[in-house]
Amino acid sequence: MCGQNCYGCRVKFGVEVVIHHCRACGYGYCDSCSSNWRPVPERHWGTDAVRVCNACYDVPPEHPAGSLTATVLYCNFLLAEIMKL
Repeated sequence: MCGQNCYGCRVKFGVEVVIHHCRACGYGYCDSCSSNWRPVPERHWGTDAVRVCNACYDVPPEHPAGSLTATVLYCNFLLAEIMKL
């Protein structure tokens, strides 16, 4: 799941751009695309808040990260970001 670029904005990882893994979906993101924290008990991270990507942070609690609904919501998020370009 880890690549050379941020899964959100596609910036290249390197010395100045550190990879952070979303604890909900598992993909690698830059700091800007993973600046939120929330509990992810459905992934066995317990009840403490852990780093999540912006898309997983916006997933309603009734749709656990990694579910089909979460995937669709993430695709909508990416489409909205692309439309800004």
